[in-house]
Amino acid sequence: MPKHLQSTEDVKPEVSAKFEGLVDVVEQKGQMKFLVADDRGFWLEDRWTDDDRILLPPSRRDLPWAISDADRVSHYIDTDNDASLYDDVVAWTESASVLPSLQHHDLLASWIMHTYLMEYCNYSPIIMLYSVAGSGKSRTGKSLVYTAYRGLHLESLNPGYIMRTSDLAQCSCFFDVVDIWRRAKGRGSEDIILSRFERGARSARVTNFSNDSFLSTKFFDLFAPTVLGLNELPDETLESRSIIISMQPSLKIFNNDVTAGAATDLRSRLTAFRARHMLTGLPEVKKACAGRLGDITKPLLQIAEMVKPEASERLLSIIGETQESRAGDLSCSLEAGILRAFHSLAPEVRSGVISVKRVTTVYNESVSPRERIDPRTTGRRLKALGFRQKVLGGGYAGYIWDGINLHNQMMRYGLDT
Repeated sequence: MPKHLQSTEDVKPEVSAKFEGLVDVVEQKGQMKFLVADDRGFWLEDRWTDDDRILLPPSRRDLPWAISDADRVSHYIDTDNDASLYDDVVAWTESASVLPSLQHHDLLASWIMHTYLMEYCNYSPIIMLYSVAGSGKSRTGKSLVYTAYRGLHLESLNPGYIMRTSDLAQCSCFFDVVDIWRRAKGRGSEDIILSRFERGARSARVTNFSNDSFLSTKFFDLFAPTVLGLNELPDETLESRSIIISMQPSLKIFNNDVTAGAATDLRSRLTAFRARHMLTGLPEVKKACAGRLGDITKPLLQIAEMVKPEASERLLSIIGETQESRAGDLSCSLEAGILRAFHSLAPEVRSGVISVKRVTTVYNESVSPRERIDPRTTGRRLKALGFRQKVLGGGYAGYIWDGINLHNQMMRYGLDT
């Protein structure tokens, strides 16, 4: 039940859509209400007292996402079950797109459902829909956010608005913008988008330059589910935080339109799913692999284990394919070439050190003239790979032979050791 303040005379009500115990803002007979939950059950409130605040639900016109009907959600809390809901979410994604494999629909269904239990996630994989124009990116992206928790289909990269959607409501956002990454850099929003995948990321904005106190700075939480549509792959920083789905042209004729209205019933069922599980959380599972890919895919495996255990194997198949693809990409990189050269020089190690100039020479022998690098570039990349520098006789730079780090880096880049 709501907490009661000692006195409400001097407390001005605030509009809010985010507080502990809130399932979501819902509508009942034209009135916006809070659907709240604790260990005693679920109920509706016109207002909520939270510590020293009195909270009111936003009006319908102030909420940019589709609102669920309170009575319909209450009905599904008692009557729906997780496995059939999962199957219907899979069917929804299948009705919206042709994906590279059937397992990809398990991936998207698990992603949609994890957006409803973000309290229990430390990571959320960015879904990157990648293809040339006309391959279904927009239709697929809309199918995701029209069913995801507080989903928004955005054609703007305004950094202020993006920060507010995550901070005030943890909205799931599909950024559907032509040449998105170039535009994101132009608007200064690329770091905000990059940070949305991980809990704890915040962005600071000074609200009063004439005031030097801490109160003049506002911090925005950035963690929120994200979908991007791209026709050009961005740099590896974004790629490492994402699951890439390469969309393929299809001759299939889709007779159904993907709209927020078409997803109304499914969204109500997903809100009821959140109500059933927001107090119990997600089961613990082992990560599928080491590194960031294991981090970002763990919530999807947790969802599958909880609602449809047989889907876990299909998810693991997709994660394995992603891991292999990343290893293939890494093995062709500059860093991989430098590691090969460094590894090949093991017989030339003197006093535990290898000359940077020698590594550069060996690397340059394996590439075309226009791909050749200088010792400074070699040294910078070795340092980034965790090797320690040591000055040799005559002022030449070298790097300490670290067999353990070399082995780990060779494994990471998919190279034979």
